[in-house]
Amino acid sequence: DPLSGALEVNAIALQPVDTAPHFRILAAGFFQRPFSNGGFHSGLVALNPANGARDTAFDVVHGAHLSGQSNSLTSISSIAVQPDRKVLVGGQFTGFNNASCGRLARLTSTGDNDSSFIGNLGGGLTGGSFIDVSGILVQGDGKIAVAGHFTTASGNSQSCLARYLSTGAFDTGFRPVITLSGSLLGGYGLAMQPDGKLVVALMALVPAMC
Repeated sequence: DPLSGALEVNAIALQPVDTAPHFRILAAGFFQRPFSNGGFHSGLVALNPANGARDTAFDVVHGAHLSGQSNSLTSISSIAVQPDRKVLVGGQFTGFNNASCGRLARLTSTGDNDSSFIGNLGGGLTGGSFIDVSGILVQGDGKIAVAGHFTTASGNSQSCLARYLSTGAFDTGFRPVITLSGSLLGGYGLAMQPDGKLVVALMALVPAMC
């Protein structure tokens, strides 16, 4: 059972593959699987849809963890698959498979770190007592919208909703302002309307306006 001992599964995505049945299931959450040689397979696992067994062709090795602590248990909250089969993950982690990254990472189609994308993120999503990336949406133009609990995106003041270019660079042309008369806890789900406008779900103590 690839998910034995799992504490929670937060998100699921389907990733296309070339062989039948032509997709694998990616399950993300708060869990880890020990390796016989030490370390952990943390937060993300690929499953064969035919029998639920682990698909070893997709391997994130240490997966999500705290920066510099590859055996720490840290949560992945959101996942999205790009048309090119690369995988985006967001959560509370500050490291992914021994690379430092601030709550957002992109992986190759086989689970390796996309080092160029991670490097372009800079510090990633930061700010606040609780920081998490709870929603990811890949737009048709390849840009990546993220929602969550944060006040800074790659060094830019940006609360709850931000967007990145396909390279991992912060999209300076997308600067939504969320105004409140109370306390905002964070952004959650994302969807795009047919006219290209983004809809974001927020958790707030009072009504919020974007």
